[in-house]
Amino acid sequence: MRVAPGAAGQGARGGDESPYDSRRSRDARQCVVLVVPIDKEAPKGRLIQPQVQSIRDALDHDAFCLVVKERELREALNLLKVPPALVVTDSQAFLKVAGDTPPASR
Repeated sequence: MRVAPGAAGQGARGGDESPYDSRRSRDARQCVVLVVPIDKEAPKGRLIQPQVQSIRDALDHDAFCLVVKERELREALNLLKVPPALVVTDSQAFLKVAGDTPPASR
């Protein structure tokens, strides 16, 4: 299992590398779950730029994108028929998200 902290294609990965599996065919769409912590410092009613970039990166790679709060992750994963290909989160929620993420996900 690997949970990617930060925005897809940025941060720990650096540059323009993509976390999406290019070996999958276009017919086998990947599901990406973005876990967005909502805290006092977050602008009310807005996503921050790295979150928007992560959503855009998923869409650019023809992936399905599910955005949830960290306390909703387990319930959201239970609603999916198959585990997500990738779970992306912020460093402040990493430990909780890693604990709730199935081993089949990256």
